[in-house]
This record gives sequence, C-alpha cells and structure tokens, in this order.
Amino acid sequence: MKITADFHIHSKFSRATAKNLDLENLWVAAQIKGVNVVATGDFSHPAWFAEIEAKLEPARPGLLKLKQEFTTLCGARVPPACRADMCFVLATEISNIYKKDGKTRKNHNLVLVPDLDTARRLNRKLAAIGNIHSDGRPILGLDARDLLEIVLETSADAFLIPAHIWTPWFSMLGSKSGFDSIAECFGDLTPHVFAAETGLSSDPAMNWRVSSLDGVTLVSNSDAHSPANLGREATLFETELSYFAMRDALKEGDAQHFKGTIEFYPEEGKYHLDGHRSCGVCLAPRETMARDGKCPVCGKPLTIGVLYRVEELADRPAGTKPATTHPYFNLVPLTEILAEVLQVGPKSGKVSQAYQSAVAALGPELAILQHLEPDRIEQAGIPLLPEAIRRMRENRMDISPGFDGEYGRIKIFSAHERKHLLGQRSLFAVPDAAAVCAVSKETPGLPKEFLFAAAVANAPLPGKPSAHCNFKDLNAEQLRVVEHKGGPLLIAAGPGTGKTHTLTRRIACLIMETGVPAGSILAVTFTRKAAAEMRVRLSAILGDATTLPFIDTFHGLCLSLLRELSPDAPPAVIDEEEQAALMLEAVAMVEADAGPIGLKPQAIQDRIMRAKQNILSPADLVAADAADPAIHSVGAVYRAYQQLMESQRLLDYEDLILQTVRRLERDAAYQTACRERFRHVFVDEYQDVNNGQYRIIRALVPPEAPERNLCVIGDPDQSIYGFRGSDPAYFRNFGADYPDAGLSVLSRNYRSTDAIVSASFQVIRRDGAERARTYSGIDGVKTISMLELSNEHHEAEAIARIIDGLVGGTGFHALDTGRVRDANLAHALSYTDFAVLARTHTQLRLMADVFGKAGIPFQMVSRTHTLKQAGMAALVSLLKMVAGVGGYADVDRAAPIVVPAVNRKIIATFKAWCFKNRLPLKDGLAAAVRFPVPGLSRTQQLKLTEFASSVFGLADATAPMDARGKLAYLSRQPGLAPFFETEDSTAALDRLAGMPAASGTDTVGFLAAIALHTDTDAFHPRAQKVALMSMHAAKGLEFPVVFIVGCEDGLIPYRRAADACSDVEEERRLFYVAMTRARQRLYLSCAKRRRVFGKAEARAVSPFVRDIEECLRKDETPRAVRKKKKDDQLQLF
Repeated sequence: MKITADFHIHSKFSRATAKNLDLENLWVAAQIKGVNVVATGDFSHPAWFAEIEAKLEPARPGLLKLKQEFTTLCGARVPPACRADMCFVLATEISNIYKKDGKTRKNHNLVLVPDLDTARRLNRKLAAIGNIHSDGRPILGLDARDLLEIVLETSADAFLIPAHIWTPWFSMLGSKSGFDSIAECFGDLTPHVFAAETGLSSDPAMNWRVSSLDGVTLVSNSDAHSPANLGREATLFETELSYFAMRDALKEGDAQHFKGTIEFYPEEGKYHLDGHRSCGVCLAPRETMARDGKCPVCGKPLTIGVLYRVEELADRPAGTKPATTHPYFNLVPLTEILAEVLQVGPKSGKVSQAYQSAVAALGPELAILQHLEPDRIEQAGIPLLPEAIRRMRENRMDISPGFDGEYGRIKIFSAHERKHLLGQRSLFAVPDAAAVCAVSKETPGLPKEFLFAAAVANAPLPGKPSAHCNFKDLNAEQLRVVEHKGGPLLIAAGPGTGKTHTLTRRIACLIMETGVPAGSILAVTFTRKAAAEMRVRLSAILGDATTLPFIDTFHGLCLSLLRELSPDAPPAVIDEEEQAALMLEAVAMVEADAGPIGLKPQAIQDRIMRAKQNILSPADLVAADAADPAIHSVGAVYRAYQQLMESQRLLDYEDLILQTVRRLERDAAYQTACRERFRHVFVDEYQDVNNGQYRIIRALVPPEAPERNLCVIGDPDQSIYGFRGSDPAYFRNFGADYPDAGLSVLSRNYRSTDAIVSASFQVIRRDGAERARTYSGIDGVKTISMLELSNEHHEAEAIARIIDGLVGGTGFHALDTGRVRDANLAHALSYTDFAVLARTHTQLRLMADVFGKAGIPFQMVSRTHTLKQAGMAALVSLLKMVAGVGGYADVDRAAPIVVPAVNRKIIATFKAWCFKNRLPLKDGLAAAVRFPVPGLSRTQQLKLTEFASSVFGLADATAPMDARGKLAYLSRQPGLAPFFETEDSTAALDRLAGMPAASGTDTVGFLAAIALHTDTDAFHPRAQKVALMSMHAAKGLEFPVVFIVGCEDGLIPYRRAADACSDVEEERRLFYVAMTRARQRLYLSCAKRRRVFGKAEARAVSPFVRDIEECLRKDETPRAVRKKKKDDQLQLF
C-alpha cells in the first residue's frame, strides 16, 4: 500500500511545543493532513512514555494504534472526507552535545524502535547517562557514534537517522558544530547509518551534490512542534504497512518500495541563506564570502546557512544527479497558501476557518496540494485557491529566503494579478501585503569556482616511545628538577605549573637514562585519579611493555603493604558511613556499662579520628588530654570501637596509616626491607600530609640515611585538608628535616589566564606570608565575572542561562527566541568544559534541581551521590557478606533484602552474641547455623539459620564471578530487583560496576577501592556533562569555565550558624584552590538573601572577594528579560 510517513515529531513534553500536542490530537491531525504513519516522538520522556503505554496498543508489525476508547471520543473531529486508518511508530529525538577531535559537536538524531519493550530498555540505558526527565528531546553528553552503538546493542531492529543534517547548530553536517561527513561522525559504525533527514532548508537536489551521501536514503519529516505542522515534510513508501517493511525500504533504498519525499521549498526553511536576523541582514553565500563571513552591520560572524554549507562540502556542480535518486515533491503548507490568498496571517481566524472548510470539502491537505485537479479544488469555494495551488506546483512564486532562524516568506500573486483574477468581488478585496524587507537573492547554482573541497584535519598519529627523555617540552625550572642529581629535593609549585608533568618526566628519566629499576620507585599521590593519570603519562613515555613504578595514594600504599603481610586473611576496609555505624555501637556498649557519656557521637568520632591521625592509642589519647573530664569516656569508646573492628577484621581509613606506621617504626627488619624496596620516593601534594603520612615518609627515607632519594612537590597555599590532620608546616620544615635538600620553584602557570592568576594571587597574599608569585602570560578575558542575584534560586537559574549561552544554545528555541544572543562563538564550549563549585552539598543539590529542569546534563561529583541511591548501600553490604569480608553494620543494611528477611530484634541478639564471643561476621553466621543463639526462640533461630544459609548460598553461586558479575547477579535477587528498576539506581549501579577494579577477579580489592573512593575520584572526565562538585573535590582538576557559587560571608569562609570560622586561613586557601581550577573564565556568584538552616537571611559578599581589586572584577549579572506574550497556536484540530 502507499504510505505517507512522518517520523519526526515532538510531544507536549518537549520545549517550545504546543500544549495540545498529545496522541489524540496527533491522531486527528494525521488524518486531516493525509499521513498514514506518525511517530510518537519523545518516547524517551518518562511521562510521555507512560501516556504511550496507556493510550496505544499493538496494530501492524512494529506499529501501534490509538485505543478505541480514545478514537471514539475524538473521531467526530475528523471530517468524513479525511477519515482513514493511521498508525504510530515509536520514535524519539536525542540532542547529542559533546566534544570530539577538539571541537564541540552538537547534533540531533532520531531513534526508531519496533516495540515498547525495546523503548523501555533503551530508556533505562539513556537514563544512566543523563537527564531524560526534563525535556522530550533530552540533551545527552554522548558521542553520536556511542548513541548508535547503544541503540544497536538494545535491538538489532532499531535504527538511527541523523536529523535535519544541515542546520547550522544542531546537526551532523551543520556549519557551527557538525562534521564534514557521516564517516567522521559515526566512525566504524557508519555502515549502520542508512538514512538521513534533509531538513526544511535543503531538498534532495542540494544533497545530491555531496557524493559522500550517495549511499544514504534521504528522508524528510516535519519536526512538528504542534499538530498544525504535522506532515509539512514527509516520506513516501509503497510497502506493506509495517515497521520492518519501511525500515527495509530505507535500508535498501530501492525505488520499488521507497517512493521519495515531500519537501518544503528549501528557500522557505529558516536557515537557508546566511545572515543576522537582529541586524536585518540576509546574504547569499557569494556575498558572505566577500565579507569574510562578517555581518556588515555589527561586524560579528554571520549565521552561516544551509546553502553555504552545502556549497562548502559539495564535490559536484548544481544539477548533478547521482546514479541512484528518488523523486521529491516541493509543497507549501495549505495554511500559508490560504494566508497569501486571504492576505492575512497564517495563524489568523480567517485562515483557520478557510482551512477547515477546504479539508471538509476536499479531503486531506496533502491530497489537495499534490493531486486534486483545479476544478475539484474550485468546489471549496475559496477564490484564488485553485490558481495559487497550480502556481505552487509549478514553482511560480517569489520566496524571500529564510535566514538565521527566520522562515522564508512566499508571495504568489502581485497586487495587479490579484485584482485581475478577483475582478470586483469585494469579499476578498484586501489591502496589498505589507512590503517585506529586501534581501539579496541568488540562484542556487553558483559559479563553479565557488565550490570548495572539504578540509579534513589529519591529526598526527602518536609516536612510539622514545629511547631517551625528550626535554623540549620542559621549561628551565622544570628541567632543573628532571636533571637533579640525587638526594632530597623540595619543589614548590603553584597551580597549573605542571607538577604531574614534571614528576613523570623525572621518574621516566631515572628509568630510561640512569637505569633505575621501575620497581624500586614509589610515587605517592593524594587521589586515585591523580595516580591513574601519572600511570597513563608514564606508559606513554616508557611504552606499554615497561613495568611501571608503584604509584598509588598513601592509603592505597598502606593497604597494599598490609595485605602483603596477611595474604590469607586480607583486611577489609570500611568507609565513613560504616565507621559511623560502628562508632554508635561502641558508644552504646560503653553507655550500657557506665551510663550516658554526654557527648554527641560525631564529636567523639572526630576526637578518635584525630587521635589516629596522630598515631595515638586509646591510652595515649587519655594521657595526652588528661585534664579533659570527658577524655576517659572518649578513651573507653575508642577502646570499644577498636575491639569491634579487630573482632571483625576491619580497618577504617585512619587505621591503614596507623598500622603501617606502627609496623615500620616497631619492626626494624620490616622498615629496612621497605627502604630497600623503595629506593626512590616521590610525594605529590606534600603540603597535605598529616602526622601519620609524614612518619611513613621519614621511615622510608630517614634523614640520617646515606641514600636519601626523596623528591616532594607541593604548594603550601593549597593545603586544605586540616580536618584530616594535614599541616603545611611539614612542607615548610622540609629543609630542617633534610638540611642538604635542594630547592626548586615552578613559577610558570600553564593553565589560567593572567586575570585569573592575578585575582587568585590577590586573595592568597592577604594571609601575610611571603611567597613567590606565579605568572601566566596567557591572554584572555581581562576580568573576573561577578554575579549578584536576589536569592539562591535566581543564582542557580542565572548560571544555567549563562552556560546555555556559552554552549551556543541547547536547542533551536534558545536561538529563535533570542535567549542566546551570541551563538556564533569562535570557540563554542561543550558541557564538559564547565564546573560549578560550592562550599556545601546543599548548594549543589539546588544547582542540580535547576539544571535538571533546564535540561542541562550534569554529573554530581560525589562519592555518596552514587552509594546513597536506593538499594545501593544494601547491595554493597550484601556483596561484602557474600565475599566473606562483611561487618555487622552490613547485616543491618542487607537483612531487609535477603530472602528470608530477619527482623531487628533477631539481628540485635545475634550481634550481641557475636560481639561477646569476638566472632567476625562470617564465622558468626556459620556458628549460628550450627549452634543455638542464646535469647532467640526456636522460630527466631530458624529464621536466622535460613538467613545465614541464603547468604552462604549466594556466596557459592557467585564464587566463579568477578566483582562486576557478582554485582549484576545480586542486584537481580528478589529483595533488590525492585530498587534497580528506577533510573537513578540503575545509573548508580552502572557507575559502580564501571569502576576498573570491578572487572578483575579480586572482589576484596574492589570493595577496598569503593571504601577508599573519594569525591575527586568520582569525577568522570569523559562524561559530556557540567560538573557539580564541592570546592574540596575540585582539587587536582581544571576546567575552561568555573563558577564558584555562594561567595558570601558565612559560606566563604564557612561557619556554622553564628560560630566563628575555625580556620580562616585554610578557608582562604580553599577559595584560592577553587579559583585556580579555571583556565579561561571564572565567575564568582552570590545571593543577596539565602535560606540558611531554614531561615532566609541577608548576605554580604565574601571578604575574600573584596580582596580582589575592583579593576579585575566586572559585574555580569544577567538582567531580567521581559517574557514575550506567547503566540496562540493555530487551532485547526
């Protein structure tokens, strides 16, 4: 049968769409238009997908139909002359915004699937990548090639069509952010792209000039944002009515089944020619070239249109036909023809009335425009309509071409022709049309000499590892570090001065030039991410086959050493949440014996952790602070806590350092063995070491040792971890510890512009300490941008608008409404170029909420954001229990989801029994199966035994699996499966399973990695999303554009309620670190009023901001924009 299909429409859940864009109105509009198959559009939006499931049912293979209960309600709205069967096909459009080959890419892609189950599975995968709730056309920071891969993995029957491939900003071949070919965009998956959408501003003849499109079937669709625009472009088939038949016709492109397309006249499209709408300038490509692409009015870059871009990529002259082509039919929508006939606007009531009259009398719109004879059209009783349609079919019209988001305008009759044809009939005697602004008009066929060859930049292939160190990329200061002959070396290096680069070069030269074995080198960093980066850089220099030095964090080093000491029973590491739970157990035990302590558990925990950081035992702590009346209670809790830890064979974060220090300092033979193993020691971020870490370094490289190859690098101005016991005094006292140490200073900042370097220096110098100043020499924006908003909500909304503008707009609506005024950026940014830094997580949650509503992709850079998703804590606890390294806190979390579940009373009795007998959890569960637990009834004992047996059964079932396999298996268990049906928990599970350690066989090591995972480690640099993170988490990272929010006294520096800030200078250093994360632009924002602890209060600008000279600060607060009255949608249906 003959099929007219429209595969590209939107729903009421997309931005800038009609409120009546629902399935019922689409069903009505499709029949009035004469379209047999209509896309559902937007199936990726959860609310729209729910409507699809509720209102549609299977019809033909791969197609759906509106349920009878809904067709009965709206059937009367379809004129009898238009009534016909129609079907829906599941489709959605994805906006991909990402960086590739050093450029920001923005392209839209249609995805079609054959059934609801495939759509549901694809939605789950997309939800794990980005926000699909806020917009019917979700914005994902995902490479289009990777999107295609996900689509194909979800179903071999699904397919992808690049949408409106020529539009400037959001398309595969667009002039602003596109590629030069399909292959450049989709790479190895290019053969799976068998169709492409031409868009309103081009037609097949224009596309035929680009030979790289020869193997692709050209389709057209309406991209309708209202029912009235349905079918303005469409795709024609002659096949059986099924999804699979239409897909195969597109794939094969055979003329027997694929019958071509219905097209706009491309001049009517809103991006056909070049220009500036705001300046009233419209130019043809030749004129744009003559003006070097600049607007003759404002001097800014013009918006380059589709015709120019086609000419740019064309390798054939106009009029050329490739071997295989399909017919196409240019039409003008009936509403526009009626508007021209009646000399009124296309959305006027007069046009609406005439339209309804025409379709009621003549049948569907597309049949009227394409096939009906003039005599038949005359029967509608609308003067001039038959002649207007005849002229449209013959292209006897004047079209003022569209440009820069402005649709083209048609003119069919001159005033004289109208008067002649109408005679004296006064009913339609209307004034002449208002004169339209003159534009330069040029025929599509340009001179041959205008044709360009597409320029493709060939990136150089990475070279092979050099046999010798290459010093060409080092400055003189860095070179002195690399060539240091040996002995202790202190390197003072400010932000962006190339610390990691310099360290890796020195390590590489030790290995390559002096023959130092890689295994004798230890490099310690402060984040696992920094350690991974150092390994990657060294591998690039040394070659993949070379053994690398031991590179890890202090805690990773200590865990490795402790596991080597007890390989048969490796220690399990707990995180801060488990630590807090055990601390509560310890407090309860002490209070049960001695009565209430009178201190908050968190205060007790803080004192105990500080004691551990200073390598103090419970007895040491009591002796050190004997004057404190509460110290004996704190010491008792400390002892109870350690007993709980030891009985369960657990270590917390601080124990890793403490136990390693004790072993090194008390076992001379062990210390000697470690010193002989690590003869060259490098420490990054030395300003952040605490007492325990300092003592490890002293043990490995004693000042009195004859061989002291110790190199430390850092910056006291970036010491921000006082709450972990860090003290910049260790950095400053390095010369006293090692009197013969060399000193090098790295002063060239390769990261930030001069303005950012200057402003940050003005902040940090106010502490009064003497320091060497870093310099940049990087030109750029001359000021720091200041934003002052009325409240925290307006602050978040302003930042979202600024990001939208700097990205160049997230959609056509932002451009067409003028919300983005400078989309012609010389270097458009992508979402991954932005970071928003805050002092508190409360601020970040507000930013996430606003960004989610705005459709801006973001990643919350927080360890707990992943682990606190519903079901995640229980899953990790169950994995620990199954792996045999769980603690009793894990029983509390996992008990409700193990089948059969056990209640709290049973757990409490079981735990008390195990604590009394000093049994670790694995042994306690085994004992509970064999022996009765005192205090449990027979029924309770049976439930506990069944619970233990379930855990051991899961352990047996997952024994052959690696950590990733175990996670997947356990997440499907009846008690956990419902949690992982939600998008957030599914995404969190994917992130957890995606950790590199999860693919190994060492589940215990994987669990330790989770426990040691920091906020900074949670950052995914390849995620095409805005990073939302705390100022602490930003340490070690950098971004082209940084926003520091909440620059107010009370947040920066931070204080709780009316309390004085505990360490103003550390807060100053933290702000300095945050500022120096920015490479190109730095925004400092504040609110005049903010809700603090539930109460709105007036705020003052941070004193640190006031330290920046006024000449470096520029107020760039967005001014309120008055909203225009929204045009009423044409109510045709």
